Amino acid sequence: MKLISLAAEEALQDMNNIHDEYKIAVEKSLENKENNIKELEQKIEIISKELKTTKEELLQLHTSQNEQHENFENQKNELVTKIEKLKEIEESSIKAQNDYQEDLRKQFQIAQEARLSYERELIAHAEARNSLQLLRQENFDMKAEILSLNKDNESFKFQLSASENSWKVLKENYEKELHDIKTRCDELVQQNNLLHTQFENISLQASKLHKVTNENDTFNTHDSNNSMEPNKSIEDLKEVIKFLRREKEIVDCQYELSIQENKRIKQELQKTLKSLDDTRSTLSSERQQRNDLINSESQHQDLMSKINELNILRESNTILRTENKINTQRLKELEDSVQNLTSQIQPLEDQLRVLQAEHEVKESQLKLTQEDNEKWKNRVQQILQKHGQIDIEEFKNLKNKLVLFETENTKILQEYQNAKEEIDKLNLQNTNLANAWKTKYDRLLSQSKEKIQANRLQITQKTQELEVKVKLEEELKKEIALLQETISKERESNQEKDKIKLENTVTSLENEKIQWETEKKNLNKLQEEIKEKEKIFTEKIAELEKVKENSEQETKKLKAKALSFFREKNAALEELKKVRTQLSELQNTDQIPKSSNMDEFIEKKIQERLSELQKDKENEIELRVNNRIKEIQKNFENEKIEILENAKLNKKINENLNQHNIDSIIDDRLKEEKEKLKKEYEQVLLTKETELKKIHEEKLKASLEQAKKNTTPTLRAGPIKEQIEKVVSKRLSIELSKVQTEWENETQTKIKDALEKQELELKNKYTQDVENLKKENEMRNKLKLSKAEKQISNLKNKILLLESKKTELLEDSTKLDDSEKEHIETESDIPSSIKHFDDKNEETALSKNLKKQTEEKQEDIPIKTDIPLELETVTNTSINKETADTQTTSKTPTKVPHNQLTSHPKAHSKTLSATAPRFIPTKRIRENSPITTGSLPLNLRKRKVNEDTRSVNKKST
Repeated sequence: MKLISLAAEEALQDMNNIHDEYKIAVEKSLENKENNIKELEQKIEIISKELKTTKEELLQLHTSQNEQHENFENQKNELVTKIEKLKEIEESSIKAQNDYQEDLRKQFQIAQEARLSYERELIAHAEARNSLQLLRQENFDMKAEILSLNKDNESFKFQLSASENSWKVLKENYEKELHDIKTRCDELVQQNNLLHTQFENISLQASKLHKVTNENDTFNTHDSNNSMEPNKSIEDLKEVIKFLRREKEIVDCQYELSIQENKRIKQELQKTLKSLDDTRSTLSSERQQRNDLINSESQHQDLMSKINELNILRESNTILRTENKINTQRLKELEDSVQNLTSQIQPLEDQLRVLQAEHEVKESQLKLTQEDNEKWKNRVQQILQKHGQIDIEEFKNLKNKLVLFETENTKILQEYQNAKEEIDKLNLQNTNLANAWKTKYDRLLSQSKEKIQANRLQITQKTQELEVKVKLEEELKKEIALLQETISKERESNQEKDKIKLENTVTSLENEKIQWETEKKNLNKLQEEIKEKEKIFTEKIAELEKVKENSEQETKKLKAKALSFFREKNAALEELKKVRTQLSELQNTDQIPKSSNMDEFIEKKIQERLSELQKDKENEIELRVNNRIKEIQKNFENEKIEILENAKLNKKINENLNQHNIDSIIDDRLKEEKEKLKKEYEQVLLTKETELKKIHEEKLKASLEQAKKNTTPTLRAGPIKEQIEKVVSKRLSIELSKVQTEWENETQTKIKDALEKQELELKNKYTQDVENLKKENEMRNKLKLSKAEKQISNLKNKILLLESKKTELLEDSTKLDDSEKEHIETESDIPSSIKHFDDKNEETALSKNLKKQTEEKQEDIPIKTDIPLELETVTNTSINKETADTQTTSKTPTKVPHNQLTSHPKAHSKTLSATAPRFIPTKRIRENSPITTGSLPLNLRKRKVNEDTRSVNKKST
């Protein structure tokens, strides 16, 4: 009984110790969980701080976008300057084209000289070809030699391979023979050892026999028989020794023969090695020769390329020399032409002076003719209707058209300036927006990276914890298996109650396993929530990028508008310049008489109209610009408000999710674990108490019945149960402490992977965006260039249209001049005026015939630029002479006055004065057609004019 009580007391003490240890472990796990809760709260605070920093980064994004916008504007200005340069280049190319057309004849001579040089070089090239053919033949011979050497090389290689195979076979045979000889030697050594042992045995037997003979003299008869037997054995041994000596001699002979054969084989090997070395040396020499040949071919090709380059240089040198000669000749010719022109200008200046004097005389005559014109107005109008006249109204219409062009130009300029101001304002807004968005984007990226790193750390910790849990589960499974085995063994020895207790422990362990699996599921849910948050973050970034793209599209549209304004402005300016040049030419040539007052009046009207239009246009443009700016600002503010609201909502959602989810999950899990631990602890205590009571009762009964016999099994049963319970409690405490670490490690690893993927995706997106921007810039530049080329073509078409208009205006002005001349050339008598018009018709017919003749001559002459001006002067002079002749023939003393003579020279003097500033005669025309107007001296002309004036005064009196 004492023993039973002592055992029970020991069991109780053990149970109490286990209970205390279990309590300590549970308290430690609770403290660890509380510490984890505190850490999670600190993480929440850190995340809220990071959200604040993201806002600041978004502002930085806006600033960066503004900088990009400024860069785009700089590029735009550069393109505009390039377009202007292209226009200048076009003008220079047109001038160069004209110069090239003049130099075509001189280049024909250069071509002939180039032909001669080419024929010379052909001869040199033929010589080079002959040398090339010789080199090719040598190359062909060398290739044939190389082929023969390659064939020899292949035959040597084949012989070498065959000899190597034969030597291998011989080597194998010799190795086999050596192996056989070694085995034979080993066998002989063994036999020798056996013989030595036999000799020793025989010597021992002989010594024994001698002793026996000396000691036993009495037994002589028996000894004689025994002595005969060892003698026989000695003789047998001698025979064996002889046999062995013979075999030894045979083996020695064989050994000497094998040595000789080995020497012979070595000599053959040396010979083969020498042959191998020789073949290798020949191979290396052949390879060197082949490489030398290849190098020689490459050198030959280099030489040929150098020869070609030298030929090209010679040709270029000859061309340049010829061009230099031509240029020098041209310089000399130009200098000679300048000298000739200066010499020609002097007589022309004298002629101009004479014509000015005549002009003054004719002005005095005009005053007299105006009085006569008033009398004969009606008759002159009829004559003018016959010959045709252009109304002044048409001239006014043309001027009105000019005014309209100028007004349109001013309108376009105003629109361009207003559009430029709009573009500047919008560019500033876009740059500010771009910079703000860029800063925000950078901040969000940095914050997201930091969050990702933190999440990665958490995931790594949770994964480690999970791994530890998995290991613990495996260990528990192993222990359960071991416990089940022990249970199966103890079932036979212990009672049925012990079975139930062990099964309860197994079920409790299985329940714990189920709980761990539920915790794993909860962890997976948390990871899914984290992924959802990351998706929301990526969606926000995508929205920001869309806003950025919209701003870039607006900038593109504004740039396109600016380019269109630039183009319209340039076109309008060019049209204005052309119209102004036309007007200036018309005014300079004195083809528009009495138009100074009209011009002043028109200009005043134009300025008044322009000022009114500018005011109206400026008001309209300001309204448009203000409306557009307001719309953009409203859109921007609405987008800003939406982004801020989204950010606030996301903040609140994240905070609520972070706080509520994490706190609730942690609190729920802590409560569940506490409750589970309490329940398990209570259940374990109850079960243990019941088990102990049952055990004690059973033990007491057993002790009463079999106190002495059955003491050992009762002692064994108690410690086994205690060990199982200790193992279970220890495992539970270890698992509870390690579950959290594993969970954190798992989550951290998963978060790390997700964040790495996100970083890679963001990087790829960024690189793709950069590449897309570069491509877009290149395409824009190409489009701009194509548009510029189209504009140039359109401008050329416009220039042609304006030139056609200019010709029409010139024709109209000439008609007006003719009408005014006809007003002046009226005379007092009707028959004289009729005769005057008949004479004029004859003059026109003569001038037409002369023009036809000159055109026929011009067709033969290649240079056509300088002839028409001089032909005009020649025709004018010839017409003057013919008109003078006709007037002298048809003159009568009563009816025909001298006014008729003076009217024609005036008209011709006007044409000469108009063409005099532009008149540049050439050498050829000067030689063929001398100027006829300078044939009369100045004194005779003055006398003639005075006589004409006197005759007119007499008739008028």
